[in-house]
Amino acid sequence: MIYDLGLYPDQLSQIERLCQREKRNRKRILCTIRTFQYDIYPSHISDLRMAAYRSIIIQEMLRDIKLTRQYRQKHSIQNNKNYIRNKNEKISKRNFNKTSTTTIIWMDPQYHFIDSKHSIIGQLQSKILHQSAILSWPIEQPTSALTHPRMFEYFHTTKENFYFHRMIRPDHLMITINDKTWKPFEWGIMLPWVRCALTSDCIAPLGSQWRSTCRLDKKPHYRYSGCHHYDMSALNVVLGIAFNFSSTPYSARLSQRFFWPFNRPMPIEKQNSQDDNEDDDIMFEYQFEDGEDQQTNNVPGRYDLVMNDDDIPEEFFDQSHSQKKKSSGFLFSSSSSSTSSGSS
Repeated sequence: MIYDLGLYPDQLSQIERLCQREKRNRKRILCTIRTFQYDIYPSHISDLRMAAYRSIIIQEMLRDIKLTRQYRQKHSIQNNKNYIRNKNEKISKRNFNKTSTTTIIWMDPQYHFIDSKHSIIGQLQSKILHQSAILSWPIEQPTSALTHPRMFEYFHTTKENFYFHRMIRPDHLMITINDKTWKPFEWGIMLPWVRCALTSDCIAPLGSQWRSTCRLDKKPHYRYSGCHHYDMSALNVVLGIAFNFSSTPYSARLSQRFFWPFNRPMPIEKQNSQDDNEDDDIMFEYQFEDGEDQQTNNVPGRYDLVMNDDDIPEEFFDQSHSQKKKSSGFLFSSSSSSTSSGSS
């Protein structure tokens, strides 16, 4: 899925051609293009420097996947041969005990997949599913250095909690959830992240500036650098609260990268070697540190400390408002029932 955030017509046509390839006189759809609907969201979302669209797009995808799964399950109950009727005319179920898994990989357009690294995705899926539901790659700066102090106030926390909390980069994210972790992730991570994106006072507090005043040489390094990272800052504050101010559960190692920037040449050793243990880094803006994986059973579950369902604007929350603003649909279901099983 490719989201159009404001492409020129010729750019859009070029991408459309790339998404449809001819093979044996038949078109193969390799990707789908969806235009982001700025008009149904607050005006500040259109400021691309904030990247406030990121959390909204991910939640739109989760919403659509959930609706598709519910639709498929409804029809599978009616049509699948694994369902039989017993003497009491009750529906019994066979071989539907497996919990379905959904994976979303977010990548900003400056990155591409590395063909030889596709196997890493499968390895990470298992880790993410059993450990954190979300995963990204860290930078050395703590969250307090790149987050305006007023954002911490908005989340009812303090900057001191984030002095040693390493930030992760949201321009490449991997999310893997199943029926058991869907609701904790959606309500514990996505809801507060989206809510902040929709609220200008949260994502862009008064006095916050974009990169022009970065002072990363300030000591101690956890002091606010004067450079606020908007959407990136919001996600890291949400994750810090959800995971008890430790970034270890959702941080990947450099050797687990399966992507690379288009404008950077692949290192020779990476092109000719299958060794994933080399952690040379020319990819990122900051110096990384590679740490050992620590297996935990943490799942985002502290959502009661972050937000509740009354805090998000109603038109983005409940299906009952679709008549007022039909084009927006809803981002979060108000149903308390668990996510339905199905394939995605």
